[in-house]
Amino acid sequence: MRFPIIRALAAAILVHLCVPHRAGAEIKSLKIDGTKILVNGKPTRLWGVRVAGAAGSEQYTAQLLESLEYYRSKGINALVVYYQGSSGQTWRVFSPDGRTFADAGIRDRMRRIIASAAAADMVVIVGLFVPRKMGV
Repeated sequence: MRFPIIRALAAAILVHLCVPHRAGAEIKSLKIDGTKILVNGKPTRLWGVRVAGAAGSEQYTAQLLESLEYYRSKGINALVVYYQGSSGQTWRVFSPDGRTFADAGIRDRMRRIIASAAAADMVVIVGLFVPRKMGV
């Protein structure tokens, strides 16, 4: 498979497609057809940056938001962000039963990231957590 990251994240991600709300710019569908990513039925190449822990603190979020214009100028049109950290950092985001947010700050920062990406015509792939090896 040419896009192994898509299958690896499929079980644990929510996909938020974000574009400004203006005529003709609304994303109505995202599909994977073999090795092609289709947005509104048209083949699309996603060029992304993994910013896994960007919602983890106000400082991380601010750094990402300040970088969006630069990223877009280089052709980047996708971000990968995780609610529950990255491989180097983790924090408790959800309640033990998984029904509510234990940290509303991360939820609110994620909303800001998604809204800012929308203004920059970027797709945001949001993961719930970073899988770990058993026993680690």
